Amino acid sequence: MHLNFFIRSLGVVLIMNLILSACSGVGVRALEEPAYQTRMQEGSFEIREYASYLVAEVFMEGEDFDEASGDGFRILADYIFGNNLSRSSSVQIAGKAEAASENIAMTAPVQMDQGKKPNQWRMAFSLPSKWNLESAPVPNDLRVNLREIPPEQMVVLQFSGRMGTQDLHEREQELKQWAMKQGIAVVGSIRTARYDPPWTLPFLRKNEVQLKVMD
Repeated sequence: MHLNFFIRSLGVVLIMNLILSACSGVGVRALEEPAYQTRMQEGSFEIREYASYLVAEVFMEGEDFDEASGDGFRILADYIFGNNLSRSSSVQIAGKAEAASENIAMTAPVQMDQGKKPNQWRMAFSLPSKWNLESAPVPNDLRVNLREIPPEQMVVLQFSGRMGTQDLHEREQELKQWAMKQGIAVVGSIRTARYDPPWTLPFLRKNEVQLKVMD
């Protein structure tokens, strides 16, 4: 079982490389993103209003930021590249629902934030807008949860380069200070948003940290 999972995970990574490496290495992005409107922009800072969107998410416990990033990505990539059960009506009419799976297009960004427990992290992929909770393929891996994120307002800081634990802490402080200057109250833990795979040249990467605006 462990060998099969390793082989499948390796295959997922290779597929991701083939799909994304041609353009992402030089910072070109063509992936669907959750819809939002920018309400204010000041340099690299923004206030955004997001419409509701669907995510596939997984929680990792007992790991640091870097470990959770790798493990979470592999689990979610496995889901979108076929470790799921299709709910397509055409498939069910053909009598193949029990064995059919469906590939889901990769989107951006890859989100990550800290859970409510110590050393708990949540990673999420947004799903393409054509899917909803009733139509999205069902995960075979019980660790993967599908959830609709309600409309939300976020403050955002965009930056390039690497995103490690220390970088995350520094950017979080910058964003909180900017929000305070604007008189904006924020709530919850910092959310990271990475738009490019690891092999993208660091100075061309698009990264963000986000905080939810208190209702």
